[in-house]
Amino acid sequence: MQLSRFVWIFPLSGLLPAADQQLEVQPLPLADSDRPGDLTLKLSAYNQQDNGGIEQVDEDASVFEAVILARKQITDTGTLSLRALGDVVSAASIERAHNADWQAQQGGASGNYRVGLGGGWSEQGDQVDWRIGVQFAAEYAYLSSGANAGVTWNLPGRNTALSADLQVFMDTVDLIRFNGDEEGSEARDTYTLDLGWQQVLTPYDLLSLSLSHTEQSGFLATSYNSVFTPTSEYSEELPDSRSRTALTTRWRHSFGTDSAGEIGARYYTDDWGLSAVTLDVRYSHYLLGRRLLLEPTYRLHVQQAAKYYRESFIEPLSEYRTSDPDLGDFIGHMVGLKAGFLGGSLFGYKADWDVSLFAYDRDNGLSAFWVIIGQRVEF
Repeated sequence: MQLSRFVWIFPLSGLLPAADQQLEVQPLPLADSDRPGDLTLKLSAYNQQDNGGIEQVDEDASVFEAVILARKQITDTGTLSLRALGDVVSAASIERAHNADWQAQQGGASGNYRVGLGGGWSEQGDQVDWRIGVQFAAEYAYLSSGANAGVTWNLPGRNTALSADLQVFMDTVDLIRFNGDEEGSEARDTYTLDLGWQQVLTPYDLLSLSLSHTEQSGFLATSYNSVFTPTSEYSEELPDSRSRTALTTRWRHSFGTDSAGEIGARYYTDDWGLSAVTLDVRYSHYLLGRRLLLEPTYRLHVQQAAKYYRESFIEPLSEYRTSDPDLGDFIGHMVGLKAGFLGGSLFGYKADWDVSLFAYDRDNGLSAFWVIIGQRVEF
């Protein structure tokens, strides 16, 4: 289980009624004390169980994560954001001491961690908003550095927005094989272009469409993954390039001041032959005078395997090969519930907190459960 990207496993914001999406630029200068800021802390625990699938591959895993995000408006139009992340990971696919019959011993990788730091600056104008950011992350056998830049054009009335974002990651992977062999390090470069369109259809409806394209090059396999023949075990081997494209659409509808719904669909394809369709639905409802926000959600994911995927192999082996369940055929179902408790206070500052529960099940034997607790303080 390689945590190869500095990302959150949870959303940092809930669904808002569509009518609230139209943001007006503050026309008057603000005193420093009037410029808003907030501090968010998220703690999460994730547990994954392997209930079947490939006999020789154990995908049990546990992840404990803490994220701190701070934002502060520094100028009348500019906001600074800083974030820090820390993970502790325990995974059978890392420890690899689970199957003595195959003598699979992972040298030195019995404990995994991840730490990350990032920062960004955003500017909001009358018609053009822009943003830049950098981030760094390190874990056992992996180092990642990245940068991003983006711009949003708001048409007159701010009911239509067009956006473009570019992300670049320059990563280094230490090649530690399933049997403990160390083969130096290799580069992994990732370039992603995101194009977006958002349209306010009515005071109650918001439609968005996004197209994402990613080009990757370098070492793209997971170094300690392996494949099996009836008598032997071999390293996973995958091409050193990959082109990935995803098209996503979302529709949000406000049922009034206290409730909203959202449905989304996503299609993904790449040149490894993998394709997937994802459908999700979310409902948001305020209770207790808008002091409690409940958000149930459901997601369906249907995936077709990459052309290099097999549960088992026979010799002679093909040049490219993987038994990674994440690259296989499966249907996944996720259900979740988020409860937000609003309008509280902490040391005299306005504070909200939330708790989220999610359960995920795939028909290839993998299941997962995770819980997220968050606190947000405005200052």
